[in-house]
Amino acid sequence: MISIPLPTGIGIDLNSFTSSQPRGLYNFISEIRASKSKDDERVRVDKELGNIRAKFANSSSLTSRDKKKYIWKMCYIYMLGYEIDFGHTEFISLISSTKFQEKTVGYMAFSLMIRPGDELMTLLINSMRNDIIGPIVSGKTLALAAVSNVGGNDLAESLASDVQKLISDGLESSSKYLNANTSIEDEMRNKCLLTKKASLCLLRLFRTNPECIMLDDWVKRMARLLGNPFCFPCFVMRSPHPLPSDPS
Repeated sequence: MISIPLPTGIGIDLNSFTSSQPRGLYNFISEIRASKSKDDERVRVDKELGNIRAKFANSSSLTSRDKKKYIWKMCYIYMLGYEIDFGHTEFISLISSTKFQEKTVGYMAFSLMIRPGDELMTLLINSMRNDIIGPIVSGKTLALAAVSNVGGNDLAESLASDVQKLISDGLESSSKYLNANTSIEDEMRNKCLLTKKASLCLLRLFRTNPECIMLDDWVKRMARLLGNPFCFPCFVMRSPHPLPSDPS
């Protein structure tokens, strides 16, 4: 039995995860792979997009399972090189969900189909910020990974301060990300995970917009991060100031 390690409190069994996916998604992918020509593929894709558009026109009647299935199909179609010009509000609603699997699908679609400067970005920022500052570790990691993948000035200006606070909290021995029942080992594991992901995220935002970070305030923090074996490989910024020799 194979299990994927995730932030404490979450585990996914690959066998049950695979069996829980909609059969229609696998059938669609199989049909696309069996296409004898690009024209045949396009006909099948157009038919599927028409079906998804019709389903989304009455999205209030869709189950969570169906909505995830259709968005996975949209992601696959987009990866094949076809343009997707609808359905964005549906995956935005998944990002706002409290369920891990729904958030995963929503953030996957966001990372694939939204680019910096997109007019839909303003609708997404609040949801991502709620995950970054929220108490759920899995929500934080999904949001940080998505921001790192997409980048852009909008995200840098809106989220850089929250990402910096995550890193600062990770450097404090008293910070906690889970409830009082969490063991010390699990707390440290989650703290290292979040600090590493937040560092990578901040690096992406810094490269996008260097003005989103006050480097003078981060010199000592950077030194402490560089002394952290979990963050050293990923948090290296070009600072005009030398790092202090004493990271304390």
